[in-house]
Order: sequence, then C-alpha cells, then structure tokens
Amino acid sequence: PESRIECSVHKQSNDEDIDLASLQTNSRQLPPNVSVVSSANTEKDETKIQVGSPSFVISFPMGDALALNESNEINCTATQGNFTQTPAKNYIQYSAQVAHGSSGSPVFNQYGKLVAVTYLGSSSGQSFNRGILAKYLSMVQ
Repeated sequence: PESRIECSVHKQSNDEDIDLASLQTNSRQLPPNVSVVSSANTEKDETKIQVGSPSFVISFPMGDALALNESNEINCTATQGNFTQTPAKNYIQYSAQVAHGSSGSPVFNQYGKLVAVTYLGSSSGQSFNRGILAKYLSMVQ
C-alpha cells in the first residue's frame, strides 16, 4: 500500500459497447521508469490484424496475488498466443492467456504495436479473450 499511486478516472467511453477508460495519476506525474505507448506505436487499422498472427499481453493478473514476488516487488506477466478471429466491430479475440484482473492490459502484435486493450477473459478456456480495438483509444484521451 505504501508504494501505490493514487489515480482517478480521466475520461471514459460513452458507448456501452466500448469498455474503455483512461486513468490519470492524481499527482499528474508519471512514476519513474514508466513509458507510454505512443500513437505511432498503435495499430488503428484492424484490417492489418491477421488470424493466426502472434498476440502478446502484458499484465498484472490477479493483482498482488501473482504480481508480487517473495521480496514484495511487483512484476508483470507476459503471455503469448495468436489472434483467433478477424476483428469484430469493437474488439479482437486472441489466445494469449489472461487471468482475472487483467482488464486494461495492452495487447500487442508481432511488430510491438498496440492493437487492443483487454476487457474480457474467459474462465472456461484461454482461447476466448477479447480486447477493445486500439482505434477507439481516442475516445478516452
């Protein structure tokens, strides 16, 4: 708790089918050693996402339960899979594993471009995870 950074909702989507929000640190300062995914590193053209191509998710699944090591240091989890369907109107489906608490995690393609933000993971199988397409990020910036 002493190393937590207080944040507030900056903006959220008004479209209930697009489950996105942006957070801002209350201090309005980025923590040390934090980087931001630039617009240039965001894939906004979903037609470039091919079924079977690699997907990568970086997350903190299950919060402190899996993220903290024995020294009480926080570590992220990186998983790899594939995009398993052509993009739908608002989302893309992928097999890179996610666990409860991974909502908001970035989903990258094989070129390191952000293509989606995780919003749904299946508890009955790891091949049915979904992310809101990155083209909608402008709604919450």
